[in-house]
Amino acid sequence: MSNMPLIVSLCVFEQDYFLRESIESIVNYVDKIIVIEGAWQSCVQSNGGVLRSRDNTIPILKELSNKYPDKIEVHYLNESTQLKQRSKHFDIFSKPHWLWIVDSDEIYTQKEAKKVVDATKRTDFEYFDTKSLTFVNDYRHYVEINWPRLFQINGPGYVFRSPNHLLKPDKSELQHCEDPIAKYYHYSYIMTADRMHKKIADRIETHGSFKWVLQNGWIKRKGIAFKETNFKPDIVKRHPMLTREAPEEAFIYKEPEKIGFIINSGIGNAILATPMLKAIRLLKPNARISVFNWERTRDVFSGLKFIDDNIMPKNYDKFIDSIEGLDYLLCSPTAHLNPQSLMSGAKEVIKIDKGGKWDKHESEYNMDLAYKLGYNAPQPNPSFNTEQEPPPKKYIVVSIGYIKDSPHWALKQIADNNEWVESLNLLLDKGYVLLFVGSSDDFSTSQELINKLNINDTSGVNILNLCGSTTLKDVATLIKGTNLFIGLDGGLAHIAACYQIPSLICWTFTSLTKNKPLNSKLMLVINHCEHRNICQHKKYTNCTHKRCRDIKSDEIKNQLKKICYFYDI
Repeated sequence: MSNMPLIVSLCVFEQDYFLRESIESIVNYVDKIIVIEGAWQSCVQSNGGVLRSRDNTIPILKELSNKYPDKIEVHYLNESTQLKQRSKHFDIFSKPHWLWIVDSDEIYTQKEAKKVVDATKRTDFEYFDTKSLTFVNDYRHYVEINWPRLFQINGPGYVFRSPNHLLKPDKSELQHCEDPIAKYYHYSYIMTADRMHKKIADRIETHGSFKWVLQNGWIKRKGIAFKETNFKPDIVKRHPMLTREAPEEAFIYKEPEKIGFIINSGIGNAILATPMLKAIRLLKPNARISVFNWERTRDVFSGLKFIDDNIMPKNYDKFIDSIEGLDYLLCSPTAHLNPQSLMSGAKEVIKIDKGGKWDKHESEYNMDLAYKLGYNAPQPNPSFNTEQEPPPKKYIVVSIGYIKDSPHWALKQIADNNEWVESLNLLLDKGYVLLFVGSSDDFSTSQELINKLNINDTSGVNILNLCGSTTLKDVATLIKGTNLFIGLDGGLAHIAACYQIPSLICWTFTSLTKNKPLNSKLMLVINHCEHRNICQHKKYTNCTHKRCRDIKSDEIKNQLKKICYFYDI
């Protein structure tokens, strides 16, 4: 087998830092270098649809192809996965050969490259490891990792089962020599801070838990003893990326505290937890903060900069194992579940004892969790993240529906939806477009009301029934740009509070003490009832008068006129 050619496979996408030096360090020792340039599909998506490298990768490849026309062969490909991208090598070169995997940031000295060539004369094994001296932050500090790099290929049909491991055509393993045949200098973790953020994010997405972290532009790793050297291969002695030296503290890793928060409640409850989560981030800027929540509150927590993980109600065990447990598990006062996997995986569980009743606002009970961890500043405002821009028109968002999960939430509606008509007509007369939002269950309710309004706009449609045709993020974007939000006690009223949108809310049976949106521009239409807190806690079936829902047209109209006057609507 010693007469088989030595062929290098090099896959690259936007990694120009050491590309020229990597190729130059091996080109004289091989028969051919097959370069595959481009992003595989998941990489394409994360790069905004970009297929080809935008840095100096392609110019470098063209320059070296002209310099070594018989040695370097470049193919521009975009396969669906990284493994398929690598496996295209066997379509390009299907004859028997020795395959040498080299990445664009791997440098071999002449001595070590010769050792690889010598290994191709061996007949005792089918693939060999090489020792990676993986440098971190600067050219002096490294860790040693063995990687498979040299493979005996006897014909077509070989496939990659992982980026550095092959299977034979019959799917059997190759015979492995674990003693490294050579070493190389691997500069994967020496690059700009922005590129390192992207690299580490990609590693986490690909592999789940990943031990490298980036702090203040320097990389740290848990539980790793770095070795030191002052040696640089000749070909990179003057490389600009190897001129910087990391401060010694970059190699001292302090694991961030891991804080989990469990909340099994609706959209409004989730939003009322965001001030506490923001407070904990202020208190512990380096902590890893994870939220264990219901599926329906996914969009409440997604995109918030002060939490790290928004986790659906599955695979708690797997997640806890991946981060090696929690330091603190915080339990929402509205949490209905206490999964054993979370409880047993936390060093300390923190709950709030309400004494069986709600004596203060829900956000204040949540803040008690932050206070127990040592927070002592004012309560932050609630948050919701939507990165879309709202439409530039004059419009009002209307939501008169309710969550259908439990029958008593129907009590959030006023007794007769016809009482809305006169006020909504006033807004139409002012030239506003009315956008009705809610779930698909609310479509018919909203349409019945729309059919009774004065639709007399001559310039176009002035009423849209969007119930069931928008996501929560879509609705939040509309609320963010609305002149006025009109609705009931519910999640959307709390989203309006996040943006301090003037809001007119008809408040019915729920507790004002506990649920009131944190909105300084809130105006309520509300009938006094001394039993409201009792109804909130599932005693509503005993109520005989339901006066809280008996809200009349004049009451809504009077409050509407006030809020329009105060906020120039």
